Amino acid sequence: FLLLLLSLLVMSGVTENKWNFDIEVFNSDAALSHTKSVYDQLTALPFWKDSFHVLDFGCGTGSLATLLAGSKKAEKVIAVDVESVMVENAVKNIAEAGLEDVISAKHLSKLDGSEVSDLNVDCIVSVTVFGHIRIPDLAIIFSNLSKGLKQGGRLVISEFENVESSNLFQGHHHGHSHGHGHSHGEHHEHEHHEHEHGHSHGHGHSHGHGHSHGHSHGNQEFNLDVHVSDGGHAHTNINEEVLTELANGSGLQVETVQKYTHDFSSKFGEGCEAIEMILFV
Repeated sequence: FLLLLLSLLVMSGVTENKWNFDIEVFNSDAALSHTKSVYDQLTALPFWKDSFHVLDFGCGTGSLATLLAGSKKAEKVIAVDVESVMVENAVKNIAEAGLEDVISAKHLSKLDGSEVSDLNVDCIVSVTVFGHIRIPDLAIIFSNLSKGLKQGGRLVISEFENVESSNLFQGHHHGHSHGHGHSHGEHHEHEHHEHEHGHSHGHGHSHGHGHSHGHSHGNQEFNLDVHVSDGGHAHTNINEEVLTELANGSGLQVETVQKYTHDFSSKFGEGCEAIEMILFV
């Protein structure tokens, strides 16, 4: 497994994505409830300060960013996404909330995270994003995110746990959308060690940041033979072991891992009442 991760130091070479996100999924009750769940968990973490400058990596429609800024739980929020339509909607939602002075939204033209590697922020949050990243690209993106943290900063990732072995798509081949949500569950604490530059590492939630990403497929069947970034529905398998290896490879130390479940049955149908999630710090 370690050799596999070492091989991830080379990007896939792909310069564009074919993700087919549906705005309606981001605005669904399931997605918004997951955003609120990640927000609640994130701002309850012992290290959290309301003076933080935060990067929402994979911001979607900006739901987490607006929650953080609107509740004054962050002094500044930078919301970024590789999907231009997501950023357009985020800009609209930020303006409607009157938070343009606190939140800046930006479209990322590159897929490797290099455009955020020099931000020097207190915390980076990424919600249900890593499952949408091609395996050869995980390590480079993780490394660039870690470079964007200031000394003592945290990286927080929220993601489906072991989605390949879940029943997310089993028996639900028609008319469903893909999203994320959460309820509190198992909580694991790890002894905290600061990295030589004072960084610690975490994960919270989505695509991305207190928010969820999804796909709407009408009457089409889910294509589990093609990766989501290539227009299909197969996700990269993310779990505590994978994230720990990525953290170690980037000089970060695991601080907290929280396991939780969320009821996605309203979106995915029967059998999806307790989808396993992970919040990694």
